[in-house]
Amino acid sequence: MGAGSQLALLSPSGLAAWMEMVMDRLHQQHPGVRLDLLQPSAAELMDMVLSGQAALGLGCARSNYPKGIGFSRLGQVTLVNAARHDHPLAQLQRVRFAQLADHLQLLLAAQTAHLLTSEYLNSPRKWYVQSEVALIELLRGGIGWSIVPRRLIAPELASGELKELTLEAYPFTEWSIGLDLIWSVDARRGAIATWLKSELARTQVVA
Repeated sequence: MGAGSQLALLSPSGLAAWMEMVMDRLHQQHPGVRLDLLQPSAAELMDMVLSGQAALGLGCARSNYPKGIGFSRLGQVTLVNAARHDHPLAQLQRVRFAQLADHLQLLLAAQTAHLLTSEYLNSPRKWYVQSEVALIELLRGGIGWSIVPRRLIAPELASGELKELTLEAYPFTEWSIGLDLIWSVDARRGAIATWLKSELARTQVVA
């Protein structure tokens, strides 16, 4: 990992505290290294790691990986169903899947292949959004409902601007997904890439 090294991130709209600490250690240990934080889709992330365009990648856990990909489970990210406080769905005490399907659903493009069950994909009206920042702005504008990492909208939930939707089918279930660090098993990593991989792999994520 030298001057042109890259770290590919699936969710670069805002670095969580744990990631900021790792990046700070990287800067302190290796102040001269060039680091590119990228915003690939799930498919692009895999291709970039396999092709060597990126030394490491962070993304939602998968049940299986292509040949040549190694991974380490860093922890869990909690997802919530949310809409603006005055959205019709936010007025319901419990929300049925059929009611979700009556309203526009905002989907992070990277989620659809690996995260969402068919129950969540029944809405005939969907917008696919590449950026978490754009998705949150749409939610804040009262446009549709979505499934987002809780940490990304924690301030809006706390202020009441956005409201978490309680599903009738899962009233007491907290939905968490794994976050994986991935790399190419065939890549020849330099000393800094090896150091960064080790630092990320030993960092537990609960977000």
